[in-house]
Amino acid sequence: MALAMLKFAPEDNLSRYLQDIRKYPMLTAEDELKFSKA
Repeated sequence: MALAMLKFAPEDNLSRYLQDIRKYPMLTAEDELKFSKA
């Protein structure tokens, strides 16, 4: 019955995901090209 009391909210998961990906900078087009050739 403990599981029935848990709240599974998709928006919470999305918020957590968006916070996590903000930790990593976006690659510039030049960086993408450089890393693809490495």
